[in-house]
Amino acid sequence: MMFSKNPEQCTTELRFIPREERPQSVPLLGKCFPSPFGSLCGLFEEERLIALALVGEVDHNAVTQVWTRSFGAFSWKISAETQEDLRRTSVWIAYGTLFQQHVWKTLRTVPFGQQLSYSQLACKAGCPKAVRAVASAVASNPLALILPCHRVVAQSGLGGYRWGLCTKERLLAWERTHDAKDSYPCCW
Repeated sequence: MMFSKNPEQCTTELRFIPREERPQSVPLLGKCFPSPFGSLCGLFEEERLIALALVGEVDHNAVTQVWTRSFGAFSWKISAETQEDLRRTSVWIAYGTLFQQHVWKTLRTVPFGQQLSYSQLACKAGCPKAVRAVASAVASNPLALILPCHRVVAQSGLGGYRWGLCTKERLLAWERTHDAKDSYPCCW
């Protein structure tokens, strides 16, 4: 089970690396396992997680298209060991531009159970006039849940979510009804 009673014990390291530094010769492997929010699919570069997707309202074909466009060719591995593979992963990597990395680091500061608008996130990131660029960086987040883009909402409502609005609503509702210290997935 991927839920931890003590998230402070998690030793997974999150690294932000420029997209152009991603090694092209390393084979990529996609793996999926069940979660409370639908299938959770991870894309691994050797033992490092480089993408995480929620497959609920969208199907595996949509995930394949997004990841192929972002990272190139990869193969799927379906096995009972997949959930354990994610737990054993000691490094998560977010490949992106320097601006995307800055926005994603700012995303990590949004507290569990709280939401903010794209405008508020842009201000928090120190670029209040770049709301559209911030929204674009949020939309290109490769690590769903780890970089909590579901916590960013439009001023007029939920806004969008790559993995479906019903999934976003379920995530936000789950956070409203759970305590981060007692039932928060390790290191998200």
